[in-house]
Amino acid sequence: MNVFLSFLAILFLIGMIKHRSVIRTCRLLMFGISILTDGRSRFINYLTPGIDCLDTTYSDNSNDQALRIYQPRNRSKPLPAAIIYHGASPKGLNHSAMNLLARNLARLGIRVFLPELPKLQELYFSPETYPRIKRFYHQVIERPDVLSDKILLVGVSFSGGVVVKASTEPDINPAGVISFGSYFNLSETLRFFFTGLAEFEDIRIDMVPHEYTKAVWFWNYLNQLELPFEIEHVCQCIGHFIRDERKLVEKVFLECSQPQRDFLKQVFDPRDRTSIAYLNQAETRIQPMVDEISPHKFIDQIKVPLFIVHGIQDNMVPYTQALALGNALTQAGKTHYQYIMRIYAHTETTKSSLSEFVSEMRALFKLLNNLLKVLE
Repeated sequence: MNVFLSFLAILFLIGMIKHRSVIRTCRLLMFGISILTDGRSRFINYLTPGIDCLDTTYSDNSNDQALRIYQPRNRSKPLPAAIIYHGASPKGLNHSAMNLLARNLARLGIRVFLPELPKLQELYFSPETYPRIKRFYHQVIERPDVLSDKILLVGVSFSGGVVVKASTEPDINPAGVISFGSYFNLSETLRFFFTGLAEFEDIRIDMVPHEYTKAVWFWNYLNQLELPFEIEHVCQCIGHFIRDERKLVEKVFLECSQPQRDFLKQVFDPRDRTSIAYLNQAETRIQPMVDEISPHKFIDQIKVPLFIVHGIQDNMVPYTQALALGNALTQAGKTHYQYIMRIYAHTETTKSSLSEFVSEMRALFKLLNNLLKVLE
């Protein structure tokens, strides 16, 4: 089925080509088909050039951190580069969707770096992450195998807003930034974790948020709450939950008191909206930290082309955040390109018809074409 869809998409899109390079167009098509099929198209693997993957380390403040590099095979000369910063996930740089994106960017002739961000891998919204993102960028621009003025910064999920913030710094000058499945107003996004409600203009979203998101909020801000019990066991239980260690969740849960268990049930139930009282309790205390990395607070400082990519079925960060970001950039006169993916959730595809697949291919093709222009 993937081969058939790929073949039809290529025929359809080649018909749109007028004055574009055939090689460049084919690469874009391969990228799009691979992304929209979650890398499962054997057709693409047969036709695309080889990609090397190197697992190594980088040094930051005298500590070695994991680093993965994807690059076109047998290409030692300086190349455009992309740095992909992972979101708040225990998978870190091993997240399958992020590696799929990295492999396909490498197919476009880009050297791709995936640095580990330890605090985000531990699911902490730590202020330590922001300077680490900046420091790694400076390490990459000093590499002899990279074109220092042709670097693309990519922020996935939570790191999207942080990367946009970093790009506004005077010493950070990427060719462009991709915000993938990220937020515009972090306060609104955190509230979505609890309610599943979001809106932009006449668009209204009412869905069950992912169970992971609210638990991550409590993992980060539990110590900001005034609770009538000790939080040590509660914190352990939440930690096991967000790392998907369900047997350990059950074990620690049984060790908790009844008030602690009642609290944890609220934390783990994505349908429970009464827990928003805890968000309200902590909101004033955490607001300065939230605003510091929320793009709606520094939209006028954005100085590079911004590529906004978001799945319409996302139940972690609502796609209305991408719409609001695009609208704010338009009003501020900033260069940006937006791609709302109808067959994507947060980082994974969903089932689609042939017409939906072709429609997605057309939209993605246009975005990728603009993306490559900033790296030329």
